Amino acid sequence: MSPLITGHIVVGTLCLTVGLIHLLVGFRKEDRRVDFLFALMAIGIAGGLFLDTVMYRSSSIEMFNTTFRIHIYFDILLWISLIWFIAAYTGTARRSLLLLSTLCYAAAGIVNFLSPYGALYGEITGLESMTLPWGESVVYAAGTPNPWRYLADAGWILLIVLSVDSCVRLYRRGARGRALTLGSALFLVLIVAYVYGT
Repeated sequence: MSPLITGHIVVGTLCLTVGLIHLLVGFRKEDRRVDFLFALMAIGIAGGLFLDTVMYRSSSIEMFNTTFRIHIYFDILLWISLIWFIAAYTGTARRSLLLLSTLCYAAAGIVNFLSPYGALYGEITGLESMTLPWGESVVYAAGTPNPWRYLADAGWILLIVLSVDSCVRLYRRGARGRALTLGSALFLVLIVAYVYGT
């Protein structure tokens, strides 16, 4: 098995395991929102990674498109869960940012359902192959962008604003260590996720 596919399966399995553990922990605690949301985030990541392994080896546009559209729902689960996790963890999220960012991702999910090629593609015209530096080949789609893809982009920008605003407000309330830890982790996740996703 190739290194990228193996890595995706290993990390996906770890995320799924962590997600299930947090679900169990959440059911044993009185206030379980943070654990439940963290579990949903981990499951969203795991689902996306497992579906990546199928997409990278797709043999037809139909196979890629079906897998990619399901993948988008796992991404939406991840990002909406992260939005509400930040709110639950910090207790400082602005309600307007919380609702707007959630609505953007929910609308992207509706577009993903209604559009024949999902939320990101207007049309997939073909599959192309790329060889990675270590010799492994992966498949990706070529096509035109969906004009409604900016709903997800707007959600992303609002998520970043929500993250910064919530961490700054938490810092000002005196929970400086917690704010810096969460802010640093969110910065790394959001930047790495954006670069990787792109």
